[in-house]
Amino acid sequence: MMKRFISIFCIIAIFCSLTGCKNTDFDSLPYTEPEASDIPSDTLVAENGNYTLELNPLNMGLVLTDKKSGEVWKTTPDDPEGPQVDEFGMPIKKHPRVESIVSIECVNFVSGNDKPVEYFSYTDVVQLGKVTHERIDNGIILNFFFSDAQVMIPLECTLTEQGVNLRVDPNKIMENDNKVVGVSIAPYFCGVKNDSEDSYIFVPSGSGALVDVSSKSVNGTKYTAQFYGSDLSIDEVASTSTSEAVRLNVLGSKTKDLALCAIVDGSASSAQLNVIAGSTNTGYTTAYPSFIVRGYTNHVAELYSYEKIERKVYAKKKITQSLSVSYYPLKGEDANYSGMANLYRDYLIKNYGMSQTAEDIPLNVRLIGGMQTK
Repeated sequence: MMKRFISIFCIIAIFCSLTGCKNTDFDSLPYTEPEASDIPSDTLVAENGNYTLELNPLNMGLVLTDKKSGEVWKTTPDDPEGPQVDEFGMPIKKHPRVESIVSIECVNFVSGNDKPVEYFSYTDVVQLGKVTHERIDNGIILNFFFSDAQVMIPLECTLTEQGVNLRVDPNKIMENDNKVVGVSIAPYFCGVKNDSEDSYIFVPSGSGALVDVSSKSVNGTKYTAQFYGSDLSIDEVASTSTSEAVRLNVLGSKTKDLALCAIVDGSASSAQLNVIAGSTNTGYTTAYPSFIVRGYTNHVAELYSYEKIERKVYAKKKITQSLSVSYYPLKGEDANYSGMANLYRDYLIKNYGMSQTAEDIPLNVRLIGGMQTK
């Protein structure tokens, strides 16, 4: 019994020494509180011949408007039926993830606890007035100061001729004992209200898949997969899967005559696809990318009694390439998965010089639950 106790104590001590490190061991800018909140008084961020980009002062989300048609896309989607109230007539508040344009996951390396804690820009920053901003060409940088986590995330929002780009520079993240291990950008920009007609989520599972937006359960059905396959900065002890690999850095959503296509064009190899389908807790179905800012290794120790202790040991250094997602609004005949595929094809041709390699492309169809009729 004493031998077992000593073994457990030694294992815990070793794991704590692996995860508990001084702040000077990291490539981080130190976190400092802003002197005062600096929320923009002018909500117009930028405009060009096609779009206007504005801020929602209530949650620091973005509103993208087509100047010709007046169609609108928002990082926090509107409820088609207007504001909802409960049985007592009180307004129903949206889930903080829905209201947030940025969410982060942090691990406290000093305490030795390897379980990430999630923070939302709406509840942990905006409602506390911890936002500053900088105007840039065709856009704005919103600095989100997460006081409880002592982390600052700079979100660069730039209007383009085709839509909007959202970007985070990992080298400008501020942090103290809590280290950022994950960053999610605009988790509900591609959100669709549950049970909406003629609506779906497009994800790049295999050659492409459509996600139904019907209500399913309180938490909904969740799915995650890393873009381009497993991230080599993560050392997994074991990993099994029955789903198709995600080989394309694109996703999107369709709501009736409008669609939005998102392309992860920065640090896609360090990003993962997240899908939350049919959650009645949020009321929406969505797909969005989150970035693995620090890789990790799963360490497993086996005790004398064959009990195992597993702990994640995170890398000290962050990735250095910008975390970037570009969003492209689609409408009319292009507001569907075919329009998203065409847009993504044009993106590959323009940015990587790809071209069609065959005139006659074979059609490969896989039927599940089909029945032969002849």
